[in-house]
Amino acid sequence: MIVSASFVEHVFVSVTAFFVMMECALTIMQTRSAEKGIYTVPDGFEDRMTLAAIRKAADYTGDLAQASLLLTIFGAVFALLMTYGQGLTVIAAFTTTLFGPGLTAQWALVIIVLFLMSLIEFPFGWFARFRVQESYGYMLEPRYQWMRRSLSETAVGLLYMFPFLAVVLSLCELAENHWWFLLWIFWLGYLFWRWYLTRAESIFWNRRCRPFRNEKVKAFIRAHLERLGYQMADIVIMERPKHWSHSNVILAGRGKRTTVVIFSHAAQVLTAPELLAAVMHEMGHRHYHHGELRILFYAIFGFAAAYLVGHASYDPAFFEGFGFSRVLLEITPGNHSGFTLAIGILTFPIFFYPFQPLSNLMTRLMQYQADRYAAQMTDPEIVVDMIFRLHEDKSQTLSPSRLYSLFHYERPRAGMRVAKLKELQKSWNREKLDPVAPVWTGTYDPIHRVRTAFDDYDDDQQGNY
Repeated sequence: MIVSASFVEHVFVSVTAFFVMMECALTIMQTRSAEKGIYTVPDGFEDRMTLAAIRKAADYTGDLAQASLLLTIFGAVFALLMTYGQGLTVIAAFTTTLFGPGLTAQWALVIIVLFLMSLIEFPFGWFARFRVQESYGYMLEPRYQWMRRSLSETAVGLLYMFPFLAVVLSLCELAENHWWFLLWIFWLGYLFWRWYLTRAESIFWNRRCRPFRNEKVKAFIRAHLERLGYQMADIVIMERPKHWSHSNVILAGRGKRTTVVIFSHAAQVLTAPELLAAVMHEMGHRHYHHGELRILFYAIFGFAAAYLVGHASYDPAFFEGFGFSRVLLEITPGNHSGFTLAIGILTFPIFFYPFQPLSNLMTRLMQYQADRYAAQMTDPEIVVDMIFRLHEDKSQTLSPSRLYSLFHYERPRAGMRVAKLKELQKSWNREKLDPVAPVWTGTYDPIHRVRTAFDDYDDDQQGNY
């Protein structure tokens, strides 16, 4: 692949300008959309949210969007300073002088870039993730404790990266011109770990699970899973890991044998029928192979990105397009994978930005499909009630800007999911269809009567699992 420095420069500057201007426009749209919804409560939330709560959510949403915008702008400025501001060249010259031209200098360059990104991000991240929440009463953790925890997590993450990057760069050097393919293999391994292995096996590694003590509810869920052909090994309760911030239930295991893992926040608020709906929602993801589809999507995207960058990096003009000195390339032997990785860490979030809506749209369609499956297995009203219950812990507006949410929300907001389920229920009513007629056969009562099937369940017992 033949590229010119001016072409790379113009593309990066254009995408960066689009990134910043689009974020400014989206922030304005998000704030206005939240303000427009302060006088009305969305359908279905009339008995669950007051106008005062809607007003507070709108104010919080606007402040949070503006804080995120500050983080975005300074991130873009830092990327420009490190590229066209010769920041990478200065750091690379320093590491080359210190360690000599070679892998060690490139490894040190990547580590310093990651450290500087963490250093620049921390104060603005603190404002966006702590200060705004603290001002609205949503952050209960003391400031000193939050800062100490955040700093320790950042330090531990960097310490883990030291040996990992050393191994990756060494293997990339051995792979010579095919280093980009090896990097894609690492990416593929991460995807399998993230969306398959963790759910199948390692969900219990180093996690403290406690037993689900309500035998009545356990038998209730086990019976419904058996009618779907699944054998439930057990139900346990666990604190939700941070990287699964949107999850409520996980079905761990492979094949037809599964363990239901209920995260504690869901176990505290959901009734038995709603808990079943949450399990069926997760079963919908498994039924439609959403994890495998995600792996396939990101694997294809990752291969295309690695191929383009890997082949472009053969030409010194690619590095010059990002303000990197040709002299450092000439004195450094090898395939310069470390230099390329440093540039990628800085610029990838900006280059990926135009593709973010496509990724989010895919995830949203999966959520709607899983909701529909849960509605078929239970009843749309029960799924709506489940969403209402879980939404009680949410603090942002129910009427976000559609365009802002497409760029920033991986999953649809609660109001969007409820609206889809209401439309689904109306269509079933018009067609006079039993939502589960294609699923259930025999003499078993339709599962949409699950409320009466569990009519002797005492709602006051919720949370005592």
